[in-house]
Amino acid sequence: MGADKRVVRLVGVALCALAMTALGAPAAVADTEPNSAVFEAEGPLLQSGPHSGTLSQTDTDDWYVLYVDGVAELHLQGALADPECGSLRLTDRDGTPLASDYTSSPGLHRYFVRASLNPSACTSAAY
Repeated sequence: MGADKRVVRLVGVALCALAMTALGAPAAVADTEPNSAVFEAEGPLLQSGPHSGTLSQTDTDDWYVLYVDGVAELHLQGALADPECGSLRLTDRDGTPLASDYTSSPGLHRYFVRASLNPSACTSAAY
């Protein structure tokens, strides 16, 4: 039997979470501050609905949380509107970057999506 397929997509400038199991807190719907550190992560991301935000010199990171229960394939797709300005990454519960295509192990897991600005390349960026 194959892994349950759950997808997180960053399409164009919209952040979309598809087929995620969310627990507890209110769903993320926009870039609501503060969400500039892993302990302030917005979310959880749910099954549907676009999410977008803006990074700036005073807000160089945005974090979103999602929960996955069981084996799941996570696929992070997309980029900031201008890829030179920064990055979007899937991370583990400690903020360590994971592969853009990642398969979770059995059990309940917490993951994050991190949007980061490269302030030496741009003064702001949209995602």
